[in-house]
Amino acid sequence: MAAARLNIPSVIVVCGYQEAGCLQGEKVDIDDVYEKVGAVTVGKMTTNELGQIADVAIVGPGVCAGLGTANSMHMVAEALGMTVAGAALVRANSEKMLRNATQSVINLMQLIKNDIKPRDVITFGSIKNALTLAVAVGTSVNVIRHITAVSVEAGLEIDVIGLLEELGTKVPLLAQIRPNGKATVPQLEAAGGAHAALGELRDYLDTDVMTVSGDTLLKQLENVGTKDSSILTKIDSPISTSGGLRVLRGSLAPDGAILKSAALKDPSRKFIGQAKVFSNEASALASVKSGSIQPGDVLVLRGMGPRGGPGTVFAAGLVAALVGAELSDHVAVVTDGELSGLNSGLTIGQVMPEAADGGPLAIVYDEDRISIDLTTNQIDLLVSEEDIAERINKLDRTPAWESATGLLRLYGANVGPLNRGAVLGDVLNKSPKNHQKGN
Repeated sequence: MAAARLNIPSVIVVCGYQEAGCLQGEKVDIDDVYEKVGAVTVGKMTTNELGQIADVAIVGPGVCAGLGTANSMHMVAEALGMTVAGAALVRANSEKMLRNATQSVINLMQLIKNDIKPRDVITFGSIKNALTLAVAVGTSVNVIRHITAVSVEAGLEIDVIGLLEELGTKVPLLAQIRPNGKATVPQLEAAGGAHAALGELRDYLDTDVMTVSGDTLLKQLENVGTKDSSILTKIDSPISTSGGLRVLRGSLAPDGAILKSAALKDPSRKFIGQAKVFSNEASALASVKSGSIQPGDVLVLRGMGPRGGPGTVFAAGLVAALVGAELSDHVAVVTDGELSGLNSGLTIGQVMPEAADGGPLAIVYDEDRISIDLTTNQIDLLVSEEDIAERINKLDRTPAWESATGLLRLYGANVGPLNRGAVLGDVLNKSPKNHQKGN
């Protein structure tokens, strides 16, 4: 975002992921800790047992070991053309990471010499490439907000959500990396990482785009492909013909919501459940701990978007608790807050418009029925139009940020909507128009 906004020669240097530890002969990492925190929350594990895992889970520097938001964004940075070729994935402090850092400096000097700037690299084509990779490997849902923000900072007028909606049905799923499946990030690195995935996807990409190497993406992808088709499949034998991220729309999310379908056991299921509405994560966690949440419920967490927070509120602890309570396969979570890339289950985030902007999440009541149909990518509030109109008339229109102070008040008053990447001071401040090639 900063590189696109400032538009001075820049290269992203990927810092790499942390190594896993070992407990009683089994590998454990921060992802395991994350899930077990949920088990402690609901009383299925003691803090001492959790402590034993936590003591050995991290044995070096780097971002968390699963395909969470950090590793996802490392791959996205490469797909955008903003890193050296083969930068992601990489183990932190490895020889490969250090070689990449050295090459990044060399590339940067060439960018300065040739006056090549981020906005020469970050274009409609590279944004589409980044979304294509995200769909194909089932990244964190958070990358969509970040890619949108990058496009806004680059001065591009792209309907990222609409483009994702289109790609989600066309681009195949090539990998299921933890928490989506059993394969690990080190295994994905060994299979070739983002570079190999882009090689498999070349027919879906704009390969004429420039990269910070000074070469086109097409030149970088010559003779590149997966090194292990059991981890990263060949393009002609994908895990699924539809991708690992998709957009849901309907009466509950007219501007869209994001689902990581790569993490679902059944990505074509239908789910109708009764709403349990919460305005913060703590109250939802208390309901899980007390046993008030039952199979078939839809947990609605609202008022947690960029304006509602103000500042997007992290709701990922609830999903971890549901995993720990063995409920994650039997309930749904719907929120305008932020989820973790390590979340799994029927978890729908970035509901747009957010509740604080008058989105339909704001008018959901306890015991309302919500329908989630993954065969049609629909998410609907099963309430009559008359009831919806009445509830809208009763809404308190006082902005949530008015009760905040200092920087949070300024942030809430000036942040853009989620479908514009929740960028502070988005000067366009208008809805995207289209996403055709050339825009």
